[in-house]
Amino acid sequence: MKYWRAVFIIVIAVFAVVAQAAEETVRVRAGTNVAAIRMANEAARQVVAGRDLADARSKLDAALAADPYFWPAYFTRGELNMREGKYAAAAADATSALQGRTWFPASALLRAKANWKLGKLAESIAETEHVISLRPKGTTFPAALNHLAWIRATCPNPAFRNAQEAIGYAKRACTLRLWKNAGDIDTLAAAYAEAGDFESAIRFEEQAISRGGLPPKVLSDLQQHLASFKQRHPVRS
Repeated sequence: MKYWRAVFIIVIAVFAVVAQAAEETVRVRAGTNVAAIRMANEAARQVVAGRDLADARSKLDAALAADPYFWPAYFTRGELNMREGKYAAAAADATSALQGRTWFPASALLRAKANWKLGKLAESIAETEHVISLRPKGTTFPAALNHLAWIRATCPNPAFRNAQEAIGYAKRACTLRLWKNAGDIDTLAAAYAEAGDFESAIRFEEQAISRGGLPPKVLSDLQQHLASFKQRHPVRS
């Protein structure tokens, strides 16, 4: 009994780290292979830290070879694929994760984000709206709000843009994360730019940049957005 309890705790740890949704209630069966669970758990830490990603992928592939039904490893590998720009593979892994645990909202949001990158706009919007309708606990809910706001504010296809919806979703995300997430505030700035309110767009973009501690690539993106707003151009992604 103590043995399987330890295995179960390891599985939970995967989600607390990777999904960053520790507040979500996660009920899973223990994996059938202890070595696979340990490899997936270590890979999850590596993916979140952004280090040794090739080794993380090897661990995840090995874990799934040992236990093809261990769906948390699919989710983690999907996160890794998104990080590396392998969007079709990320969508496939998210689908595999959902086959193992159909109700886990973070997997659905992962697939929605991958589909957005693949240009499957309607699919991405529909799945993101589904995640929002579930109102999941933890960070998945504000992340879904932010994702939908970004689509509504920046989509190159005008049929999918809606400035007022973007502002509403982005404000909810900012509020839920106590206005501490630079990505949410950046999205709100983009939403105001889409609405033609460039003064507000500039103000919120400057607020996003002032959060500090941003990775160089993120800071560069936000600075480019600010420059666009000062020229009265909205963002298109």
